Amino acid sequence: MKLPSSRVDETDDFDGDAEPDEFVDEAEANDGNGGPEADRAATGGAPGDGERRGSGKFQLIPDDEFETRQPPSWLVEGILPLGAAATLVGESGAFKSFVALDMALCVTTGRSWLGTNPVKQGAAVYILAEGAGGFPKRIQAWKLWQGVNGRAGVLFLPQAVQLTRREGKDATELLGAMDGLPQAPVLIIIDTQARCTVGADEDKAKDMGLFVDAVARIRVQTGATVLTVHHTGWQKNGGRERGSSAVRAAADTVILATTGKDGTVTLTCKKQKDAAEFDPIVLRPCSVKLDDGESSLVFERADEKAADNGESAAQDGALPKKLLPRKQGEKHLAVLVLTALRRGAAPHTDLKKATTGMIPEGSFNRTSQAATQRGMLVKDPGTGLYVVPAEIEQALRVCIAERRVGTLTRRGRRLLQLRVEDLPLADDALGEATG
Repeated sequence: MKLPSSRVDETDDFDGDAEPDEFVDEAEANDGNGGPEADRAATGGAPGDGERRGSGKFQLIPDDEFETRQPPSWLVEGILPLGAAATLVGESGAFKSFVALDMALCVTTGRSWLGTNPVKQGAAVYILAEGAGGFPKRIQAWKLWQGVNGRAGVLFLPQAVQLTRREGKDATELLGAMDGLPQAPVLIIIDTQARCTVGADEDKAKDMGLFVDAVARIRVQTGATVLTVHHTGWQKNGGRERGSSAVRAAADTVILATTGKDGTVTLTCKKQKDAAEFDPIVLRPCSVKLDDGESSLVFERADEKAADNGESAAQDGALPKKLLPRKQGEKHLAVLVLTALRRGAAPHTDLKKATTGMIPEGSFNRTSQAATQRGMLVKDPGTGLYVVPAEIEQALRVCIAERRVGTLTRRGRRLLQLRVEDLPLADDALGEATG
């Protein structure tokens, strides 16, 4: 919840993500008015007045009309354009599927990817042609990490779809299955290219051209971004994907995943056809313990941009984030404010007593002073009782209810750092304040 002139940390607020522009359908029908002679008479020998020339399959578009077309909007801002052909490549064990799954779940739930890149929310289809056995635990871990209960919205197809011809049977049946969905997907993931091109020679441009054509058919008919997961070769030849260069040549976006000795994963943009290439993104693995006692991994951003954004990665409601370190005084402040929210209007002595064991006695007065200086607590001049201001209370209620952790600021000033360990106390505060 955004306070008046407020933000989350230094860059993001609690209002959620801004929606990118809607996808513009560029397929306009030829109006067919007039004829060649009329156009030539009006324009001195060239088609004009915004009319297209040609018939049937091929339509010619005048330059003054074509130049007004809007560029594609983003599916994942700065990373994946909407309606694009994209490829995510890396050697075996580079966590490509973890990255692809994270993107899909963020798109369907509307969460910013990695907490820094807004998405266009919509349905996603994940063609899981290999490694399906490990995915249930990855999905469980992601939901626990993000605080998501129930269905997130990704539809999985745990089998290969052979995309070796544009009009092939599998491509046609896949499109038929997606036609029956309540909402057309905005993201389709093919994992992996090799498993979905069985029998094709990936070193031959002709065979890979047929795969590219099949993907193009899916993109055109659905309007979705198609992200293909593929392997690099055994030789680390500059991060080049295995096989013919035809796939890269046809791609709008190419992302390379590499692993470091410290366990991090770096995503490098190798191609971004219609926009600037994004800076390398460094991810670190985080282990999540599942309800059955086993564990799986999720990844969070660990590069300079994440540090510059402070705790903005938590703006979307992510529950157990590893945020920036919090000083002890900031922890005491959160305890005091949440306690005051739970108790409502209370005298100073009651708040001190209620926080015994959580705030050292010698630190309470200093914590209370910081809370009043920041405007987190105000003293009613009539009753002498301390209370959390209404606008602060409203923002905290939203943060607690939606499991948002991070830093609440107002007019560039830090007010409160909310952490995962504060949420049990916060839940009590919300329950008693509304009970």
